[in-house]
Amino acid sequence: MKSPRPGLGGGVGLSTGEDRDCRLPPALAAAKRPERIVGRGFRCWMAAYLSPDGVCCRNALHLYASDLGDQAAKAIMPELCVWVHAIHAAAAREIEIYPPACAGFCRDECLAISMIAASQCDSSSSVRACAFALTGVGTIDDVVETAGRFGRALHRSGIVFGDASIALAVTSVGPRSLPGGSVKM
Repeated sequence: MKSPRPGLGGGVGLSTGEDRDCRLPPALAAAKRPERIVGRGFRCWMAAYLSPDGVCCRNALHLYASDLGDQAAKAIMPELCVWVHAIHAAAAREIEIYPPACAGFCRDECLAISMIAASQCDSSSSVRACAFALTGVGTIDDVVETAGRFGRALHRSGIVFGDASIALAVTSVGPRSLPGGSVKM
């Protein structure tokens, strides 16, 4: 595990998974709009911790504005930012994200998607399970609270998840791969 990097809110390092196969898993082959919006937004904003020049943040805003319109994007972006920051600050392990152009989602991105889906479906135990699996720590209250606010902001903008998206992390990808070929469950 990497040690915390100074100036990044206390979270540990990130992995872009650039050496990983990022083809779309079959369960995500026809990723629905809510999953795509949350997954890609999470990826862009989390990548901002690797690239402090602001390009990733602008990419997330452009992605949301092109899909939702400027007004909705401006309403949702602050909640996305706060939620991702809470995850990054709480993380006791590396958060994995795929490269920006990748069509699929890695395990951690699927956990993030599932967390927001669970928050919209009022499944607090699922939100907490996803938050714990994603951060690797038991102190997840801020992550859970900000997930709820982000989920509500998405809902107000017409981005609504169904129950099936809650299980996305479990059904679409296997265990987390670690460098050297080992697997973490």
